[in-house]
Amino acid sequence: MSDLEEQVKELRNIIFNMLNFTNMYVLVLDEAMVIKFANMSLAIDLGLESYNDLVGHCWLDFITDEESNLVTNIHAAVANGVENWEKYREFQNKICGKKGNIDVHWFNSHINTEYNWTFSFGIQKKVVKKVTMDTVRNYYQDIISKDRVMINSMRDVIGLRDKIVDSCKPNFE
Repeated sequence: MSDLEEQVKELRNIIFNMLNFTNMYVLVLDEAMVIKFANMSLAIDLGLESYNDLVGHCWLDFITDEESNLVTNIHAAVANGVENWEKYREFQNKICGKKGNIDVHWFNSHINTEYNWTFSFGIQKKVVKKVTMDTVRNYYQDIISKDRVMINSMRDVIGLRDKIVDSCKPNFE
């Protein structure tokens, strides 16, 4: 392995660890709303043992029934870059954890024009109260809009697969 390849591998690991162990939620969904990446904070707060317990599952499994259609439509708008999708750049909804629902304020972005994936940072509503919305919004909008290296590295870490066009279905067990 070349020196450059070693540096790229190390950078990927740093970015993965940064995203995986942050106290905010990190979520990448494919076009069909299948979870491609989720961090440990999200998994733990949902009552799971690892982010691997989320990857490959339909995100709708963790959304309240009342908000399922709304979240599906918002995801489609952001993923497909439809006109005025920016109005969903920020969105608040409840996610279903094993210990109850969690109010989350999401910052959403389109991640890939070929595959129509979305990338979201989420902050629990109780955490958001500790900082101003403008502070959080400005910080993460700058990261998402200016730091394409991070986003491209994330894509490499999570791997890209064939485009999926059918939406996943929630599993109501």
